[in-house]
This record gives sequence, structure tokens and C-alpha cells, in this order.
Amino acid sequence: MTSRSTVLGKAIRQALIVGTATIALPAFAQDGAPTTLDRIEITGSRIRQVDVESANPVLAISRTDIERQGFASVSDILQNVTAMGSPTISRANVLTAGENAGGTYIDMRNLGTQRTLVLVNGKRLGISTSGYQDISTLPVSAVERIEVLKDGASAIYGSDAMAGVVNIITRHDVSGVTANVYHGQYSQGDGGRDRIDVVAGWSNDRGSITLSAEHAEEKAVWAKDRGFSAFGNTDRHPTEAWTTVSQYGQITGLKGPGCAATSCGYSLNRGSDPLNPANYHITNPNAPNGDVSNTNEQMHLNYPLKRDSVFVDGRLNITDAIHFSTQLGYNKRDSSRQIAGYPLQSSTAGIGAMSVNSYFNPFGSQHGYATPTAVAWNHRTWEVPRVSDSSLKTYRAVAAFGGSFDIGERFFDWEVGYQYNKNELRQHATGNLHKERVKNAVGPSYYNAATGKVECGTAAAPIANCMVWNPLVAAGVVDPYGLTGNQALIDYLMPAEDSSGKTVGKNFFASIAGSIVTLPAGDLGFAFGLENRKETGEPAHQASFRSVVAASSAGASPSASEAASPSASARAVAPLPVSSVGTPNSSSTSRSPPSAVTSVLGSVGAISRISRRVSGSNAGSSTGVRMPRSRRKWRRARRAIIGSCVMTTCAAPVRSATSSMSSMTLCPVSRSRAPVGSSARIRRGPRTSERAIATRCCSPPDRRSGMLLIR
Repeated sequence: MTSRSTVLGKAIRQALIVGTATIALPAFAQDGAPTTLDRIEITGSRIRQVDVESANPVLAISRTDIERQGFASVSDILQNVTAMGSPTISRANVLTAGENAGGTYIDMRNLGTQRTLVLVNGKRLGISTSGYQDISTLPVSAVERIEVLKDGASAIYGSDAMAGVVNIITRHDVSGVTANVYHGQYSQGDGGRDRIDVVAGWSNDRGSITLSAEHAEEKAVWAKDRGFSAFGNTDRHPTEAWTTVSQYGQITGLKGPGCAATSCGYSLNRGSDPLNPANYHITNPNAPNGDVSNTNEQMHLNYPLKRDSVFVDGRLNITDAIHFSTQLGYNKRDSSRQIAGYPLQSSTAGIGAMSVNSYFNPFGSQHGYATPTAVAWNHRTWEVPRVSDSSLKTYRAVAAFGGSFDIGERFFDWEVGYQYNKNELRQHATGNLHKERVKNAVGPSYYNAATGKVECGTAAAPIANCMVWNPLVAAGVVDPYGLTGNQALIDYLMPAEDSSGKTVGKNFFASIAGSIVTLPAGDLGFAFGLENRKETGEPAHQASFRSVVAASSAGASPSASEAASPSASARAVAPLPVSSVGTPNSSSTSRSPPSAVTSVLGSVGAISRISRRVSGSNAGSSTGVRMPRSRRKWRRARRAIIGSCVMTTCAAPVRSATSSMSSMTLCPVSRSRAPVGSSARIRRGPRTSERAIATRCCSPPDRRSGMLLIR
């Protein structure tokens, strides 16, 4: 891994240039031809420069680094970057539910997955209806390098880049065929990982085409198979963190036989008749032989995952100054997660107590109890663990024309193109309870002598299309009214849920960049872009999904959304000499190396007028913000508040590392005088509609140029 923003980068580069020039003097004397350096574009700016060092901290992970690390997926590579946090949704967090379960996401600095922007060749990766970008849709065999912008970049890319930006560059100009086979597993013999990939390419001076195909499969790891996850507090404390909401069934809140407290819980004696009140004892909460359960016995630690990916990169040089490029991608990801059966508590799940007229209520009206009463009850559906299968198909297509031209001695680069993304999601879930059916199943019931069965309702008013359930029957006990071995009752109480969703992203983009004038410290570069991006998302639920309402166990379903963001952006980069800023001990004759550190959005204007509306982004986001016009009065924020601000040089020197800045050195997110290196937070005004976002305000002086940056 290499970083493109270092304090001593310029000095090291100059030393290398001098050393190289010394070694190559004979060659230059023979050839006599000048060396032309290509201008490159890096993450964080569309302005191409010869200088490989940027003002933003960009970490580059090369193909060589990827191969040496031996990781089997893009997510594994990125999770080893220190700036990455722990995403709320991951393979290791099996309790997550909803449309995003089964995907792999990046969360920089734990600021939220939706605040880390993922790009592929500088273009946005497709999103789910809730704004998540699944990086498991990219085959690792197609990756040439990964660039990570570790600083907040919302002023450049929009509010979804507050935490940072990950730009994945795919391979091109490959010649020949390469195949790889990978296998690995844990020392415990589980969690096997297999990957087969083939990369084939053809290239010449006019163009190239590269095909990457990959099949990857990762097996499950169960929590019970690891000491640190086999129990709630690890295997060092195996009797802790068990729950009385167990598979044995329990009556709660009853002042019954042997209860010295206000109320007690009662559990059925193993193997006894559940209809006899004398067969119940006060619940034993002690593990492991009490009336308790260890939910980790049914949980995945890492759930299984399977991916099939195809990625095509094509490039054609139409002329020496015009080229065409396209990327086509397809990915199918299948995953399945399992968690313990649902811990149903009638008093909190909206089910209500077991009816006093229920045939299965041992303390009810049908079995001779002295004071019949309805009883609250608990039962974990240990017989049917909750399983969610997710299948996601992703389609991606990008086509763009680009090139360069010159006017006089000035070079300009342009690009125009179209991008299309589509995600199709299907989910199948089992093990969630249908609340209305559970209510009927534990409601009034009676024994029908004519049929020899217990039926819903009363003899005078039977309930049709209803099946009774005795939740006091322990898991593993075969009973005609229990769940063990009773598939018909399972299908009635836990109908399968099927849901689907689709998101489509369409993006037209055009940009131009170049240099317009030479300043004493170097060229003044600019970039101007237009972009029209529309993203739509919609659910397509089946009837069974709409009718099933699990007791807080189904998770969030896909939701419909639509966002259109036409935008224009402009950006300039001007290298400034140290003398233009002024430091306490510097003079106008200072000859320190210049540094391109001033980056100003064209729509902002003077930094002293930070109350103006900031809109547009260099990467095509229309995210805007209304900054405060005064310290006491705020205008309502119409869109998301930016979490990173325009970079500019301070107009006054800094006296010490703890001194306050002058009135012109305003923190763009708080308009307050903040000490160097401090954190500033937007103060929430009486009419502010968005939560303020904390961000770094001011950084220490840049040692390369003596400048103070506002970030």
C-alpha cells in the first residue's frame, strides 16, 4: 500500500529526480530528446496533473498488494485498511434483517455505510433502495488497484462521501489468459472458501478488451463451534447469559402454587401432561439444566455466501485524440443466514394472554382449576429457526467517449458518457410468526368429541380455517398440538415470506478539465462538469409478504424511492507560493516548494461569504446546504448538510498550535473561531431540519508550504 499524500513526499521525489538525472546523464547526452510526463487523474479531483502527489490523503492498494495479501473478496481487502470501521450489516452480524442482509458494505470511521461513497472507475456503484452499496458485486479478479480517499469529500462528491471515498479501478490492457484457483479454511475445519477466476484479454495499439469471470463460495461457520461465541459470555462463563424465554414454554405473571412473590413463572415438568396444573413447577433460571436456552446453539457466526461475476472492460482509440471506453458487469450473489427461533412473549408481542377458555390453559376454565384465569406465556420457536435466503442480481453498463485537445500550449481533457445500474433482489424468509393466526391459535378452543380434536372457538361458535397451538409443549416433544414434527401447524403459524425489490440508476455525465493560465508557482487548473443522475427504487411484494406481520422479527422491507439530481460543478486548483500567505517567521522572499492546496468550488465564491448556498459536486451530486447567515439565525436546510467543507488558505497567520484564528479564518460548518486542530459541530438552530454533522474544522499548518488548510 502506498499513500499519495505525505509530508516529505515532495522532498523525496526531488531527491529521486536528482538521482535519476545523475545516473541517466549519458543516456540523455546520446538521445538528446526531452522526457514527456503524462498527466494523470486521481481520486478526489478530475483535474489531471503531472504531480503524483495530491492535497488529499489518498491510499493506493496495487494489484501486487492484493495478490500478496491473498484475500478472496474486495471487502476483505478494504476491511484491512485502518480507516475502515465495522459496518452495521455484515456476514458476522447475522441479526440484521431486511433487503440489505447478505450484502457486504464499507463503513469508514463508523460514520455510517451510507456516508462512504464507492466508485468503480470513477463512476458510482449501484445502490439499494435504502442507499447501501454492495461491494460483493465486484469480482476481485477484475480489480487493478483500489484508491481510498481517507478524508471527507462531500464538497466534491456529495453528502454520501462524508466519511470518504473508495475508488475501485478495474483491469484493462490485459494480453493472454490467466486462471487462478483458491481454497482456504479455518483450522477447525469449517468456513471453507473457494474461488475460481479466469482473466482473458487482447490488446494492441488501437484498443483492448478484458474479460474477468469469477465463481466464489464461502461456507458457514456456526457460533456453537467457537469458544468465544458458543455462549453469551464465551466458554469461560458457560452458565451466563442464558434466557428463560426458552424452548420449554413458560407461564408468566401468575400467583400460583408455591409462589411466594407477587407473581411467578411456571414451566412444565419434562414429559408430563401439559393440561394438568399439578405438572408445573416454578421456572428454574439456572443454566444449563434449568428452563433456559442458549440461543447461540442455533446461530450462524458467518453465514454462507456464493457469488458468480462477469466483468468486461473494452477500450478503443478512435483517433490519437479521441477514445471510447465501456464496462459491462453482471453479478449474482446468494446468501442464507440463520438465527435462533423467535422469542415470543405474549405480553409484549401484541398477542395477548392465553384465553381463560382455551383448552390448553391448565389454569383456565376447562381443567378444574379453582380460580380460572387467562395466563401470559413465553415460547421460543426452537423447532423452526429463522432463516432468510437472499438473491441479488446486479447489472452494470458504462459507455463513454473521451479525449484531449490543445489550444496553443494548453491541454484540455473531456469526457461524455452514460451509465446504467440495476439491482434485482429476491428474499425468502421462514420462521417468522403470523400474529393474527397466533392470536386465534391460543384463543378460545374446545374439544370436539365428534372429530376427536381440539378446535378453535367454542362449540357454539367454532372458528373456520384455524388451527390450535399449545405453546407450553416443549420443543422436541411430539404432540399433536405442538410444533415438533407438525409441518401443517408450522405452515399455518409461520407462512413463508417472499419479497422482491428493484433499483435502477441512470446517469448522463460530461466534463472538461485543463489549465488556463500559468501562475508564478505553476498552472491554474480547472474542471467543469454536468451530470443528470436519476435513481429509482421500488418494492414488489407478494401477497404472503403483505399479510405476514412477524413479532418484530421480519426486519425492514424494501421501500420505494426516487431521486433525480441534475447538477453542474466547477473546480479550480491553483498552486500558491508561501509568500502569498505569510507566516510568523517567513518573508516575501521565501522560496519553499509550492503546493497545490487551494481548491475552491465555483459556486461558493469568497470564503468570507460562507452563508451562500453550496451546490453541485465534482462527481455529480446535487446535494446542497444552506449555511447560517448569522450566528443566531438559521435557515431551514433543504437537503443534507455537508460534512466536509471547501478547502482554502487562511488569510491570517497562526500564532501557536492553540491560538485562535482571526475573524477571516472561519470554520465553514460553524462560523466560529476554532483553535487549530479542534473539532467543530454545527449548532442546531430552532429551524434546522437536519442533525448537525461533526467534522474536522482546521488542520495544523502544512509543513510543505507553511499554509493552514480549512477542511
